Amino acid sequence: MRLATPAGGVTPNGSVARNVISGAIDPSKKVDSPERVAELDEYVRTTLKAHEPGMSPLSPIRVSRRMTRTLGSYRPDKRQIALSSRLLAFGETEHVEAVLLHETAHAITHHRDEKASSHGRLFKSVCRELGVESKRFVNVPIGAWGSRQRYVFTCPVCHSALARKRLVRIARCKCGTRLAVQRAARVAVDDGGRVVRVEGYARPRGGG
Repeated sequence: MRLATPAGGVTPNGSVARNVISGAIDPSKKVDSPERVAELDEYVRTTLKAHEPGMSPLSPIRVSRRMTRTLGSYRPDKRQIALSSRLLAFGETEHVEAVLLHETAHAITHHRDEKASSHGRLFKSVCRELGVESKRFVNVPIGAWGSRQRYVFTCPVCHSALARKRLVRIARCKCGTRLAVQRAARVAVDDGGRVVRVEGYARPRGGG
């Protein structure tokens, strides 16, 4: 099984001009939407069925916005994988899969031997079974993520969705309106500037 590659666009017929996005943010593009979490859970379930069929299902995956320096983790006590919202928003599909497999390897390792070392011999053996590198960290080029990040907010007058590379307090719309930004969606865009994922929402400092 492969995870789906996100399709571009904010709405089915949405178009993108410089700093302006037509249409509203699609809630289904949120990285923690029920549809997205169900897809991630199914990926793990399918992997366990193929490589550890006697293991009971894990708890639903948790998407964390607090994981800024860690891409994924596994909690044996909760039998739960957690993934960084930034990984899900800005990471390529193969990187999300690699992190998922890495954490699934931890889950299988713990299932086979609760006392096994986190990145020891058994873990490395499980990684080979899953076809993933057995390093302590998954190699993901996070340095490129910044170029894909945008902040999107709506003009209250003409209702255009405006995109900026930085979270600003004051912006001017193409209709001439000068607006104070109270809240913006932090999104990932593709090479054409179309929104593919919504990581979350942010408020500018001093923005109320």
